[in-house]
Amino acid sequence: MLGRYTDAIRHFNESIQYVERLRFGAVRPHALLLLLKKHEQMYALIAITMALVPGQQYLLDGSVSLGLHQKYSEKVNRMTSGEVAVFDDLFSYACPKFVASGDGDNSEAHKTQLKAFLDSVATHAVIPKLRGYLRMYTSIKLDKLAALVETPVESLKASLKAFVQGYTLKEWTGGASALDGEEVYCGDMSVILDGDVVRVEETKKAKSAREFFASTNQKLAASLEDLAQAKPLLIKPSAIVG
Repeated sequence: MLGRYTDAIRHFNESIQYVERLRFGAVRPHALLLLLKKHEQMYALIAITMALVPGQQYLLDGSVSLGLHQKYSEKVNRMTSGEVAVFDDLFSYACPKFVASGDGDNSEAHKTQLKAFLDSVATHAVIPKLRGYLRMYTSIKLDKLAALVETPVESLKASLKAFVQGYTLKEWTGGASALDGEEVYCGDMSVILDGDVVRVEETKKAKSAREFFASTNQKLAASLEDLAQAKPLLIKPSAIVG
C-alpha cells in the first residue's frame, strides 16, 4: 500500500525461492499446506505489481519468472489491458487479512483497504496503454499520439506526466529502517516532451555480471546448506548384489 512496487518484487522473489527450497523438507502436512498457500499468494501479488509497473522482469529470478508466466500470464495481460475486476480478485485473494479497524470489523477494514488499492490502480492505469504505443517509436508528434490513444492533446500531456510519475517510486537503498529509501525512476523507457514532439529512449535494465554471479553464489550456498542437513544414505553390505 506504500506504492514501493520494486521493493515488493524483490522481497517476493526472494521469499518464493526460499519457500520452493523449504517445501521439499517440510515434515508437517499442516505446515506444508500453509506454506504452499503463501507461495501462491506471493505469486499473485507479483502478478499485480508487474501489471502496475511493467518492465520489471529483470528483478525476478529465472525460475520465479517462469512460474509467474505459467500461473498468471493471462491475468497479467488482462490487468494491463485495464480489467479492474482481475486486480480486485487477486488482491482480495492475496492481501493480508490481519488489517482491522478499531472496532474489530474485519470486513469493513478489507473494504477500506481494497478501495485504497483500487484508487492506486486507477493512477497507474495510463501506464500500460501508453507504454504499448511508446515502445513502437523513438519520437512521435504529440497530436499523432493523441489520435492513436484517442484522447485530447491536453489530456495526453497530463497522461504523459502521470506515466513518468507512475514509474517514479521510492526504493530502499540501505539504512536501519526498511521504510528508508530514495525516489528513483524505474521505467524501462524515458519519455520527454520536447515541444510538440514526444521523445522516447529505451533504457533496458538487466542484471550485471556482478549481480548474476552474486545471485548464483547465493543459490549454491543455499543448496549446500540444505544438503548439509540431509542424512547420509547408508547401504548395508548385504544389500549389495554382487
